[in-house]
Amino acid sequence: MQYREITAQTVGAFLVFFATRICHWAFVNAIHTWWLSPKNRSMYFKDFAAAAAKGNVDMTLIMKHHPETISETFGDESTSEFQIVEATVRPAATVLLVGNMMMHLKGGGVFQCLLSALRGCIAPFGLMMVVSTPVISGGGGCNARMRLSLPTADLNLLYIFQWVFLHFVGFACFVGPSLLWELPAAVLDLFNPPQPEAGQTWPQIPRILWYCLTSLRMVCPILMLRAAPYLFTEEAKNPNTLRAKKWYGEYCVGEFGAAVMYFNALSVFFLPGQGPYSIMDKVVIGAMLLDSFRILLFYGLWSMWVLHAWDEIDWKYECMSRTTMSHGPVMKALRTLTDRQLVFLHAVQAGQFDPTEWHVTSSPLPTWIINGALGVAQGHVRQFVIRPENYTNFLAYDFMDLQKDDLELFSEDLLAVISALPSTATLFFPFGDIYKKTVRRPFLCLSCEDFEAEIERIGVKANTDLPSCRDDEVAFDITDKVLGMEGCPAAFQTRGFCEALAEDGSMILALFGQLLNPQGYKEVERPDLGPHYEVQVRLPQRFILRTLKEQKLPEGPPCPGWEELRASLLPPELAGGSEPKKAR
Repeated sequence: MQYREITAQTVGAFLVFFATRICHWAFVNAIHTWWLSPKNRSMYFKDFAAAAAKGNVDMTLIMKHHPETISETFGDESTSEFQIVEATVRPAATVLLVGNMMMHLKGGGVFQCLLSALRGCIAPFGLMMVVSTPVISGGGGCNARMRLSLPTADLNLLYIFQWVFLHFVGFACFVGPSLLWELPAAVLDLFNPPQPEAGQTWPQIPRILWYCLTSLRMVCPILMLRAAPYLFTEEAKNPNTLRAKKWYGEYCVGEFGAAVMYFNALSVFFLPGQGPYSIMDKVVIGAMLLDSFRILLFYGLWSMWVLHAWDEIDWKYECMSRTTMSHGPVMKALRTLTDRQLVFLHAVQAGQFDPTEWHVTSSPLPTWIINGALGVAQGHVRQFVIRPENYTNFLAYDFMDLQKDDLELFSEDLLAVISALPSTATLFFPFGDIYKKTVRRPFLCLSCEDFEAEIERIGVKANTDLPSCRDDEVAFDITDKVLGMEGCPAAFQTRGFCEALAEDGSMILALFGQLLNPQGYKEVERPDLGPHYEVQVRLPQRFILRTLKEQKLPEGPPCPGWEELRASLLPPELAGGSEPKKAR
């Protein structure tokens, strides 16, 4: 009987650890996905861009709309955040229920069995109640008004509270047992430890580990109590960070509560009668121990330290460096060369993706499977790939989809990069799936006359490949056509491209997207995401259209004719007709 009991408890401990770990992953990933949401990005970068346009680059504005609670993070059933939590936490809660019941399986009278059953089921029950009551989409429009602190009729308030009350009950059932049940149980276990049965041994190392884990089962609930007041904080030194501070307080409480479950499960592996341990036993248990301590240190204790030092942290810098800025080798070097933070621009060498880019860190798939990371689609060619960063319309496909303020902020950083790369020769603006290689974001490429020298200053290995061309492509000099287009800034008539771009000329970037379709387009109207062409700006100012032979050319008869405007498909630095400048 004793052997079967310890076996059931061990299997239950594995289930509890696995389910808790899955829940941890889901809740942590949900907030990352919330930040990734185009809807949310558009909302918080709108405020940021508006302030930046007035000269106030306050990165903490992106925290102004941060969820106030973890439940709010995944509280909208129509979002990816909710689907992540729904698809993982609900089945994990079921596994947690089964595991908890098995882990607390002990002999005894009816009342003791009742206590064991309650101890095993109350936390999973509360977790399922929380997931089943989405705080944003649940309850209809009146609930949304309540969350925005808007006036709500008394009857509506009473009606919605019938549902909201269940969410609070679920939260209490999920968090409460760690304080009201597990803490007293850990104290009793510590002063009344299990004793080996006849014929059993309890070696010294497992005994020490059991006492350590039991002590941590006492410490973590106390830390939960210490972190709990942050859930109700009403002020922060930077008001933009108040909602995030409350969210982080709940997150900290949840991490310590999860740690109680981890250590409760792990302590089962060191009970009398568990040994002797095989090599595989030691490897598995050791990995679980290390992972549990890692989560306690780098999530629980770290978040408590952050809360304690909240008002002393320079959130403007932290938001800029951790949330919105990439830190790849090219960006680090360009920030040094330009002496600017380059908040609105992200650059890589073609084919060399930036591992710190949000598109890479947030992707559930390896980078080599998809070409969404900046630069991957272009291959290892002798170019830089540059895209706007921190713009309002995160659904933008091309530069013409960006707002004027976003184009101006991007242009300022782009001009700084061009100045820092003195041999910059050509800018490439691709449109359509063929030239963008199915990348669905605005970006451009940049080539240099002395690419090796520029890369050497940046400190990375230079690419050697040249871009390839198709047999069915043509290129035309359309400088006069571009300068004559309606909406072309007047500065381009008398100045070079970079000078004119610096003088409120950013709208020319959007104008390139209207070259073959002046009326604009909607994505639903072009399933192949055409027309397909590339505008090359060969500095100081020469505009080249590169496209397919069957592609419809810009409206209006050119003067002279199209054949007289033929140009090379690639600029001289990429034509491959001579050796690189460094070799020469």
